[in-house]
Order: sequence, then structure tokens, then C-alpha cells
Amino acid sequence: MGVMGEAHRWVMGGYQVVMGEAISKLQPPEAVVMSKGKDEATPVLCPLLNISSCPITESAPSFITTVYNPVARPVTHYVRLPVSEDAAFKRALLLLTIEGWEIAFQWVPSYAGIPGNEVADSAARMVLTDVNTTPFPLPLSAAKCLISRVCRSTWNNMLGDTLRITSMGQYRSDSSPQPWIRKKSRVLDVTLTRLRLGHTTLTLTCIASVCPLTPTAFVLQSQLLALNVTTFDLPTLLAAAGVPPSRQHAVIRLTCAFLRKTGNAVKTQLVPIPKPVLATPGRKSSATFELVFPAADIPPLGLLRFYIQRTHNRRFLRQQMSKVQSRQLGGETPIILATENLTLVVDPHTGLLKMVGAVHPGAINMIPVSQNFFVYAGMSGNNSKEDFRASGAYIFRPNGSEAAKVSDKVEVVTIEGPLVYEVQQQWGPWVSQVLRAYMGRTNLEMEWLVGPIPVEDGVGREVVSRVDWADLTTGNTFYTDSNGREMLKRVKDYRPTWNLKNQEPVAGNYYPVNSRLILDNGTLFKAAILTDRSQGGSSLQPGQMELMVHRRLLHDDAFGVGEALNETQFGEGLVARGKHFLLHSTFADRNCDFGCLHRSLGEELLLPPLYLFEETTASVHAWKESAVNKWSGLGRSLPNNVHLLTLEPWGDNRLLLRLEHMYATGESQPHSNPATVSLKGLLADWEIVDVEEMILSANLKKKDENRLNWKVKESGKPVSQSKPHSRSDNSVHQEDPSTKEDPLSITLSAMEIRTFILTVKKSSTRF
Repeated sequence: MGVMGEAHRWVMGGYQVVMGEAISKLQPPEAVVMSKGKDEATPVLCPLLNISSCPITESAPSFITTVYNPVARPVTHYVRLPVSEDAAFKRALLLLTIEGWEIAFQWVPSYAGIPGNEVADSAARMVLTDVNTTPFPLPLSAAKCLISRVCRSTWNNMLGDTLRITSMGQYRSDSSPQPWIRKKSRVLDVTLTRLRLGHTTLTLTCIASVCPLTPTAFVLQSQLLALNVTTFDLPTLLAAAGVPPSRQHAVIRLTCAFLRKTGNAVKTQLVPIPKPVLATPGRKSSATFELVFPAADIPPLGLLRFYIQRTHNRRFLRQQMSKVQSRQLGGETPIILATENLTLVVDPHTGLLKMVGAVHPGAINMIPVSQNFFVYAGMSGNNSKEDFRASGAYIFRPNGSEAAKVSDKVEVVTIEGPLVYEVQQQWGPWVSQVLRAYMGRTNLEMEWLVGPIPVEDGVGREVVSRVDWADLTTGNTFYTDSNGREMLKRVKDYRPTWNLKNQEPVAGNYYPVNSRLILDNGTLFKAAILTDRSQGGSSLQPGQMELMVHRRLLHDDAFGVGEALNETQFGEGLVARGKHFLLHSTFADRNCDFGCLHRSLGEELLLPPLYLFEETTASVHAWKESAVNKWSGLGRSLPNNVHLLTLEPWGDNRLLLRLEHMYATGESQPHSNPATVSLKGLLADWEIVDVEEMILSANLKKKDENRLNWKVKESGKPVSQSKPHSRSDNSVHQEDPSTKEDPLSITLSAMEIRTFILTVKKSSTRF
């Protein structure tokens, strides 16, 4: 809050002391100084990851990263770890292992391991200048995508979860006989090797739908059509590769053996840290890159652990490196970056956001949307009366109703890779932003950095990010959340309980935005912007979203602080860095509608995964034999519409549990319905022996609650008694042998929170 320029420095100093004491209890000082002679070190936090700084990841030869998921359902999360240029170039890069599998990454030629073909492959390299040409008719990216999509459904019992996070072209480097090499069947060997390689990042969906924004898709599709391949299923593609139906089952079986042998490899990407972040005042870090990789399906209330080690493999480094391109503005060709779910279009004349499209099978729905940063000049009053009130710590009062653009054009650098596409934008020396589209995600991440705000001209400034949806007509209505729960309807220049005469056209329409601001005009199209912190926001024009990101003012507002909101650190004004997340209803599908999209993302932003780091001198073999690399605190996941609000000790052998229904009535077609949860077996290591429902504050048993009835006077109606509180089956269903009712099951209605005290006994000591 202090970094947002909305709290007094001494208040924030108090917060800093309290946070320091809390961290010292979680992480003793002696744990920070790592003992080089120990195989295991105490896990430590990296509190400066928000400025891409972490001493362990920048300097340690090998370390363990633990990613903990505080949400009660599996989460896939993209991890970003700062690494130094020395680690990236002088020592090459990194070995990642998960769940105890050892993986040495290296590039494998398409004939590797097939006797007699290595010589031909070497001769071919002498005459080919482009090693990434495809010397066979089967597009490998299609086969790769096909294995992960088609086989998961049609051969699920056979492949299981091993296909979920496998990266082809990576295999275990040892001298033992490889089960997928069959010297008597060259066709099978060649086909299998082709299937496990990947030469492009195009997806099967893009090929099948003739992705209009990816020209390479036309080439691949024409190659397939030349083979009379119009159906993109596994048997058809295998047949095109020369595998008869009688041999296709063997190919799948050998692929399974290959995947089991290699383990769960993790794709990685090296992304350069933006220059404005490197120049952040007070940043002392050698990191110039971030290592990005997915932590897939982190168990509910559980963890995944990754062993990360430097290697000398420069080929693998080249595969990890992002394609970085500084874009020159001008011309008519837009800048387009497309993932499998999202297409991002940047205006070629300004470098600003122009469109965000949702990719669906057979179509891309492009939605015009723009974003820019604006500045309000703060009122410089003397506070002698209300008309002369200055903008300050406790009041937002701009000098006029119009905000000025920071700039009409920005400098643009694009980043492309297998995991994330980025557009790094810079408005000038004190405003910058990164637009990010991750593979598999249906929202646009916008990470902004603002500050130090210049005040040398004697004018205080209040900076906002403004998003405009050109085709969304919303009138004066928008919605903001109440503490991340219910959405409240807001109407510009209107209050529902009195006639408003608004003399502050900007500030009078600002509201707290704890987690999201939504535009909804009652049609099928809706849009939302989510925040990573509480901010002030509004919709001052139809189809417009506005969020305050930073403030620096030069006059006291006479509300008790006694000084101007002019916070400094390292001899300069404060720098704020945060994230906004943009999505619209076109990303919805039958499994997750618009309500589901913003609610599930909001939960993820409220409770992001936590990283812990420990330097290690142990070998990967020793680590995998002794470490717990995957663990869950729950026996099963909660339903998608139920949030685990509280789980904490409550005396000897007792736990306090609160469950929350996340959706409002009518907010989501499948998720607003009542949800039933069984408490039996919910906790992985504890057996629940008794349950007592309490009121929300947990200081009174629910059965002893006696709510007051109030006399209510409605406009134009006589006084009436208030209706007693409805208790529609708020009981806990205890086990009854005479019925088939699930024991210890409870039901939550829309937006309902229920509180329980659980009596438990330990049932496992596995962790």
C-alpha cells in the first residue's frame, strides 16, 4: 500500500517492522547464511522477486525450488526465476528435475539411435544450411500436439498422466539399451523418433483451422493436403508417416516406453528482464534474465519441488533463449503475437495495444481494445475551504476533469518463445509495461512499472492506466467487487439512496477496486480487468476502465497527516510495479463461462503460489532418493465453486475450517448452483472424528444462535417484523447406516460461508 503512495511513511514503517518480525520467525537469520558444507540447507524466501532479484537463483550452482499451492484445487502456474548473465552464457543453463526423474537436455537428430543413419545425417548437415528444415512429410508439431491431445482421450488408460507435461526431443542420456530402439523395424524406429521431436511451436488447432494470423500454418496445411490428409487424428497422421494400421499400436506402446524412460521433462524459456526493471533505484542484482517454466498441476494445498542445476550445454541454451526483436514503428503491418488460446495485436504506428483475440477451433474472435497511461495533475490548494482542498494522502482531487496522456507512442520490444510471448513497452524514463500471453492461458497479463514520478516542475501527479473497449457500449454503469466477493453495481454520478449533486466529476465516481472491475451491458459480451492489489477505479466513459496505479503529490490535504504525499527512497521518488489482468467473455467456453473465468482467476491472484529456495550440494541422484518432491495436504480437491477460506489450528486436536461458495446467484450457469462437499477424507493426513458447526466468528455454536428480529419500515408501507434467518438444511449430515447419504457432507448456497470446528486425529506421518 505504501508503494502505491496511499499511506503515510511512518505507518508503512510500522508495517515493515511487523512484517520483519513475522519473516524472522518463519525464517531465522542463520538460515539466510547458507552453509556450503551441508547437503541440505534451510529453505529461504526471496522477497525481492517483484524486482527480479534473488541471490540463490543468481549465484548457486544448484538449488531446489519448492512451489507451494495454497488453493484447494490443482493449479498450473508459470514460475519466473531471475538468473544472471554469467549463469546464462558463461556456464550455459539449467537442468530441471521433477518427481525424481533425472533428465539431461540435448538436441537429438531425427535419426539418432538408428544404426547406419548417423553417417547419412552427418553428410546431410554438410550441405544443409537450415537444420530446421523438415525432410519428411509429417509436420512434427502436429504429431506432438496430437499425442498430447488425441492420445490423452483415446488412449488415456495407456498413457495416463505421463503425456501431460512431456517435452519431446529431450531424453535420458545413459548407455543402457533404449526400449524404443527396434533394430528389426526401421519404420517403427524412424516414426517414433519423429514423433518425439518438435520443430515448430504451431499447434494442431492452428493448423486445422488455417490460423489466419500465422502464415506458416498455410505451408503445413498444404503439406498435409498433398498427402490427402484432411482429418487430423492420430491414425491418419501415422498412416501419412508410412505406418500401416497393424503397426500403429506398436508405435503407441513404444512411445509410452520412451516417455516412461525420460520422465517428466519441463519446458523452459529464458526471457530478458526489461531495462526499466534493471534500472529500478536500489536494485542490487546480477540477474538480467528470468527463467520461465510451468509448474503443472500443483496439488491442492500441496507442493512440487524442482532440482535446478547449471550445465555446460550451449545447444540447450540456444533452445531456451527467446527471440528478441526491437520493433520500428511505422508501416501498415500490425505486430501480432499468437498463442494457442490468445492473439495479441499491437498498433504498428503507436506501439500500443490494439486488439485481444480469443482462439477457438476454426475461428479467432478479435476484440478491439486499447490501453494507455494518463496523468491527473493534483490540486494545489491551501485548504482554507473545501474549494481549495489539496489532493493528498486522504483525498484524490485532480486539478480538472481531463487527464493527459503520458505519450502517444511507445518503444516496443517483442519476446517470442515456447512458453510466453511478451511485448515490452516503454513510454519514457518513468513509465513502462510488459504485455504477456502465456501458453494455455486465456487472459492478458499487463505488468506495469511507474516511477519515480517527476515533480521538478512543482506539479504533483496521479497516474492511471486506462483501457477502452471500442465496441462495448455500457452507458454509465459498471461493477466493482466488495472485498473480492459480491459484485456491486455502480452508476456514474448516481447514488441509490439520495440525489447526488456531484461537484467532483472524477473523484466522485471513483470506487475501491479490491480485485476486479467489470463492464457488462446486458449483452453476451462482457469484459473484466483484475488487479493484484486494492486500487481506486472507475468507468468515466462508456466502455472505459480506469485504475489508479501511483501518486506523488506536493501539498498536504489537511486531514491529519501534516505533510505532502511525497514519499522517497534511495534519494528518488518511489517506484511501483504491479499487474493487471485483462479478459473478456469471448474466451469462455461450455466448461467455463465468463463468471467462471474471472472468479477462478481472482482466486489465483488472491492466493498465488509461494516459492521457497534452498541451495544444495547433493547430486540429483541423492536428492531424488531422499526428498519428497510432490505432496498434497488434501485427500481430494474441493469443487470448482468452493473456496477453502480458513484452515488453522484451534486448540489440541482441533482445526477451524471455513468453506466459501465463490459465486453469486446467476453469475455462472454451472457454478452458481449449490455445492455439496464431503468432509470425510478431505484432509490427507488427518481423520475427522467430530464436526461442530459454528457461526462465522467461531465463538458460538450454530445450533445456539438466536438472531434478533427487527422492525423494518419500508417506504410507503407500515412497520413490519423482519423475516427470521432462513436455515435451509444447514446441518452436517452425520453417518446413518440406514441411508446412502454421504457421511459428513455439507451443502453451500451461492455466496454462503460456513464455519466448522473439526476434532481430528493423526492418520499419517508421510510428511
